[in-house]
Parts: sequence; structure tokens; C-alpha cells
Amino acid sequence: MGGDDCTACEMAGNICIPEQTTTPPKASMTVPARPQKRCSAETGRVREETPTKRPKLAIRKAKVEAQRAPPGNTTTIFTKLCHPIVFNDETAACNFCDGSSMAMLGLEQTAVEVIDWENGRGLKEVSGGHKANGHTSTRVCTICTMQRIPIIMCPKHRLRPIPGTASRSLDTDGALTALFAGRIRKKDRWCSICPALATYECETAQEDTGAFERPGRGCGLQLCETCMPSLAGVYKGDLQAMLGELTDEFSDERPLGLRADFELLKQDGLLTRYILWASEQ
Repeated sequence: MGGDDCTACEMAGNICIPEQTTTPPKASMTVPARPQKRCSAETGRVREETPTKRPKLAIRKAKVEAQRAPPGNTTTIFTKLCHPIVFNDETAACNFCDGSSMAMLGLEQTAVEVIDWENGRGLKEVSGGHKANGHTSTRVCTICTMQRIPIIMCPKHRLRPIPGTASRSLDTDGALTALFAGRIRKKDRWCSICPALATYECETAQEDTGAFERPGRGCGLQLCETCMPSLAGVYKGDLQAMLGELTDEFSDERPLGLRADFELLKQDGLLTRYILWASEQ
């Protein structure tokens, strides 16, 4: 309708609905653009900028081994043996058998920094030890391991002369010559504490447990003319008290010092700790 028609409608009281002369504009719809995939080169670049952090295999392995390793303390000892000592070993030649002088003379005594494992497995050389000089661990067979246990367990040592070993009948020179040659003679009986011929032995009756094959024969402790009066007189048969106060050094009484393995006879020594550990496995 025109403008006059609209005026007439208003005068007549009618509602005027104007005609639409143009087509209403359609609502515009903007379709969002689809996200573009990053090219492989860009993806590779982004990944290089933010790499996934993964520990290397060697680092993870080291952490696992560190967690499995038993706790221990680092200390310095003086020893003639190479650690760790392998007890009850049947995989290689025993260092204490077959006429070897290792149990008595050992290697050169030296100061060694070791880790003392708290789980009873003994010592591990860290620096300054015999392994650094090319030696292997001291190995002790089952027989040599077990024959020392009755000596440690003996409640009190009562001593008697060994038949046929009077001092005047001992071939001391021949025994020492063979000892330093590394071929101990079977006929010679040596002191359990120092490198000297034994003339006394323990006669304390042992309980027949069937484990050590020594019922009624004493514990196996043998002593020389120097060590016997000290144990029987000063220490009243208490071997552990005597071992706790001895020091391995040359003296007029003991010109060769103490045996390399004398500390294995201690109740708190490496052998006892090994036996206790093995019994729990």
C-alpha cells in the first residue's frame, strides 16, 4: 500500500499491515573451518621441544640394584685374607686345604676399606684390598668351615697334653720350613691361634649332635706352649675373652704374630655371622 492508503486506514480505525516489498535477508551462517592437521614435520618439531622424560635403562637398573642391596657400613680393617670370604664352598679349591699355608700365614697384612653388610654376608673390599692386587676371594670348603664351629660353641676349654708331642720331640725347624714353602706336613699339628706347633688340645666333652662328628673328643682346639698358659691361667678357659684382647703383631712370645684365620673363631666373627645367616635361608 501507498502512503494515502495508510492515512485512510488510520482515519477509519483499521490496523494497517504494510506489504513487504523486499525479501527479508537470510540469516548468515558462518561454518567454522575444520582444524587443520599439523604436518609430520611440525609434529616432530613440537615433540622435540617437549620430549617425554623417561629414565634410561642403565639408570633404572642401577636404582633397582641399589634398592635390593642390603644396608652396610664402611669401615677399615687390617686383614691377611681376601674378602668376601666364601664359606661352605665346593665350586673351587679350598684355600685352607691340601697343605696350604693360607689359614696360618695368609696374604700380606694390609689396611682395607670394606663395606660391612648388615645382613651377615660379610665384608666387601672397596679400596686398598687384596682384590685390587689381583687376588680372588678366600674360599673355605664345607669341612674347613664346619670343623671350626665346635671350637666357637665349646662352653669352656679344658686342656690336656697331646700324646707324643713333647716339646723336645717336635721338629720345629722342619715344620716351619714346610710352612713357608706352602706345603704343610700332615704329621704337624698347629696351634689354632698362632703359627706354632701345638702341644695341647681341648678335652671338653662335646654334645653328640651328629653334625660335627666329634663326640667325646674335645672341640678341636689346639694350642702351643705360649697360648695354652694364657688361656688356661689368665682367661680361665674363656677363649672368647682371650681372642677379644689379642692383637695380630710380632712379639717375642709370638714372632710370627697370629694366624690369618684366628678371628674366624670369634663368636661375633664372620664365620658365626655366616652360619646364622645360612640357617635363616
